[in-house]
Amino acid sequence: MLLVMDIGNSSIKVALYNGADMAHYWRVSTNRNYSSDEYGTILDGMFRHAGHSPSMVEGVMVSSVVPTINFTIDHMCRDYFGHEPLFVGPGIKTGINILYENPRDLGSDRICNAVAAYTHYGTPCIFIDFGTATSFGVVDAKGCFLGGCICPGMKLASEALVSGTSKLPHFELVMPDGSYTYLLPDIAYHNDKFARGFDVLIDLFGADHHGYIARLKAAAQGLGLDPAQIDIRLVQFAILYRGGERVQMSTRAGSFVTLRELREEVGTDAARYFYVMRGNDQHLDFDLDLAKSQSNDNPVYYIQYAHARICAIFRQLAEKKWSHTRSAVETARTRLVEPQEQALLMELFRFPEMVEAAAEHDAPQLIATYLREVAGEFHSYYNATAILVPEEELRNARLGLCLAVRQVLANGLALIGVSAPETM
Repeated sequence: MLLVMDIGNSSIKVALYNGADMAHYWRVSTNRNYSSDEYGTILDGMFRHAGHSPSMVEGVMVSSVVPTINFTIDHMCRDYFGHEPLFVGPGIKTGINILYENPRDLGSDRICNAVAAYTHYGTPCIFIDFGTATSFGVVDAKGCFLGGCICPGMKLASEALVSGTSKLPHFELVMPDGSYTYLLPDIAYHNDKFARGFDVLIDLFGADHHGYIARLKAAAQGLGLDPAQIDIRLVQFAILYRGGERVQMSTRAGSFVTLRELREEVGTDAARYFYVMRGNDQHLDFDLDLAKSQSNDNPVYYIQYAHARICAIFRQLAEKKWSHTRSAVETARTRLVEPQEQALLMELFRFPEMVEAAAEHDAPQLIATYLREVAGEFHSYYNATAILVPEEELRNARLGLCLAVRQVLANGLALIGVSAPETM
């Protein structure tokens, strides 16, 4: 399949072609500050969300009028798609003659427009491209590109007209059906939030809306608001798998799985844990069968089972009519000398710092990962060590350790909104 990219001053149009058929189309905002990895991560996420793999790409062609990011795009294509991109420009055989005094002055976008008009509509023809600038071009009956002209685009012309006149007011561009673009209601929404006294606004955007951040913050600043008080988080796509097969979803086609449906299928605990165990900036492959399984491979089951296992130990203690007290536990804790006991204690000591780090960095996934590590340490300890031994002091010491593990698991699960069952 062929990957084509049209890099403009405002946006990058990306399309994937299978022969002459366009398999998918995306649009990404142009950001001159992005690295090749940032562009690669965005495109990789879009590919995965649409059910495509970067390995499907057999070649890359790029038209760019932003030379400053060509080097970045070149590296991104090599690193993420495994191909050196072909940049459209003078010297590329296109099937038409360019009758320009200096063909190197002609933008690659205008070359592509001329070829597209010549190929799809025949000659002679005039083509118009509405973008940051509005460009006109002429191809004669012999298939020669004669030239054209470039004018300010609609937005630039509107802004210039308003700034250069005293009585003409600024106006918002609207959609053809009369509805407003996304930006206007979003600005009103944020203005209303601040008017109601909120100090910080947190927005969750899809990874493909990264270019929207600068516009929204600039609009807020224009209203006299502090852009620093708007905290915008980019969330990568979640991909569902059932029976080893990807669940196909498309918002355009109206085919998708709602979060409510997901909770009904796998349960609230599994849904919450699986979403929390990855950072917002990481892709989530949600395996529905794994989330419903009762196995050690299912992380939420693995953690909850550790908590339930400890509760079962204390039920067995009661059945044996043995008892323990806090003072007895504290007295006996010096008996915890086994390597696995020491390792488990050290893991428990990390809990406060993990909570602090998660809060400081807004990273609940740190808690989820930590709980799985604690559960792993406990299961290993439980399988290798007898807890309810006849010797009372040693038994009390190990029961105290189990109580500490249960408390940490219960507290950690509560922080991420997952239950801590006593039986399973």
